[in-house]
Amino acid sequence: MSKEFAAESVALFADNSLGSRSKKIIGVNSKDCYSILVDGPINESACSDWRSTFKVTVTNEGEADKFTAKVKMPFSQLSETGFALKASETKELELSVSPGLDDGEYQPVITVSSSKSTAEFTGTINFKRCYRVRLAAEPYFVCQCQDKAFPVDILNVGSHPDEYEVGLTSGPDWLLFDNASVKVSGYSRVTVNPHVFTCAPEPGEYNAILNVISTTQNNSERSSKVCINFTMLSKADCYTALIEANDGEFVECKSSLIAFNVTNAGPVDNAFSLKVEGPKWVTVNPEVLSLKPHEVGQSYLVISPPLNTVGNEYEVMIRVISKGVATEKKIIVSVGAVGSKEESLEWYAQIMHANGLLNVSGPGGAIALVLSPDGNVSQYVLEPGFVLLQAEPGEWLVSVEYAGETQTLSYTVEGAKPQTGMFTASDGLLYAGVIILFAVLAVVAYSKTRK
Repeated sequence: MSKEFAAESVALFADNSLGSRSKKIIGVNSKDCYSILVDGPINESACSDWRSTFKVTVTNEGEADKFTAKVKMPFSQLSETGFALKASETKELELSVSPGLDDGEYQPVITVSSSKSTAEFTGTINFKRCYRVRLAAEPYFVCQCQDKAFPVDILNVGSHPDEYEVGLTSGPDWLLFDNASVKVSGYSRVTVNPHVFTCAPEPGEYNAILNVISTTQNNSERSSKVCINFTMLSKADCYTALIEANDGEFVECKSSLIAFNVTNAGPVDNAFSLKVEGPKWVTVNPEVLSLKPHEVGQSYLVISPPLNTVGNEYEVMIRVISKGVATEKKIIVSVGAVGSKEESLEWYAQIMHANGLLNVSGPGGAIALVLSPDGNVSQYVLEPGFVLLQAEPGEWLVSVEYAGETQTLSYTVEGAKPQTGMFTASDGLLYAGVIILFAVLAVVAYSKTRK
């Protein structure tokens, strides 16, 4: 006897000794006796801040059997690892994932098996930090008597918005900060600003601790703290200036100008008050300079020795003051008679009037500041050595600067002859005009130092 298998039937053959054969076909209904179907999370999203759970279903599509289940993925486990299922029975398992995964996509591989069959399922879960907060601050310095803020960033490095309480847990009592409630969007920051304004602390090193805590979440990343380190600098370190000024000889009954430089030697922006101590006929203009750290500004001494001062020497003290810190520079002013002063300049400026025009001439490239009779000030570059101006009637003042030296000229349109040099102190209106011009010169010089 032999048999032959077909997809849904079995053929039986019988042969006898005489060589005859008989055939019988038997119908067969076949099926898998042991089969398992596993289903789980696909394209799920979850927060890695806390424990997450996902449903896994196991269906026994065969005969009753005993099964074991396991999962392969970091920080994960199944609620049951061994169970029995009747035929066609379905069981739900719980896949739990502990907090601590880094942001990213993970693929849990779930395997269910018995001694007779095995099934495997691969899912996808996208994990991200939903609630995490950090504080960030840098070391700072502050000057005595300075009003300064210390920016501290509250960083919500999670994907979800959250609310926080922020406060100082320790620090000097003169560091001012009121506890605050802030709301920060996901992946965003908000800056808070503890600040100080006091002259009391001694110079030295100080620190404070700022703490932040979430008011809505309870997880391992819900709070943070930061230590703010800062150095208190003395007023002398912060508000000192450097003064560069030279002695000079000046002519009786003539007004002259001395330019001097003031450098902000401190690490902060400063507004300096300028004063002079000495003869009443020595004044300073401008009287205030605002300078950034290490910036150089320029001011001027207007010196107008009166009669009967020839042959005398005078001490002039220049004082530059900021926040009570004074920097001083003493110079000597000598007074000589008309014609006694030796001219050190190797160049000269001149004003000429013809055909309704003023011709201001000097070295090529020199800067000319012109104060016209109507009170307007204009600046010109003498290229190729002169500039032509419409000659309005009245008093004109011109200051020409070249190679670090300045000459001031005056001219009266309508009959007056050009004058080279400085004006007399008795010309009241002209003197006032020169003061205005010197103020403009100082402003221009100051602006040049800022470029």
